[in-house]
Amino acid sequence: MSTEHVLIDGNWRAANSSDSFHAFDPSSGEALPEQYPVSGWADCDEALDSAVVAFEALQMMPREQIAKFLETFASRL
Repeated sequence: MSTEHVLIDGNWRAANSSDSFHAFDPSSGEALPEQYPVSGWADCDEALDSAVVAFEALQMMPREQIAKFLETFASRL
């Protein structure tokens, strides 16, 4: 995925801000070639709204299903 996009509600889309930054390699101090978007309040609000919806859905999910997902996720790390 392009680095000028943000992942919100499971979808990659352009950030609402045109600001961006370069990350640095901590071992060398050199700037990485990719540029990353700076998310403004609009992006943050959308992400938080999405998180509330996800949390409400998660509360309805059986604990065993949550545990299975977390175990599968952890095994793939």
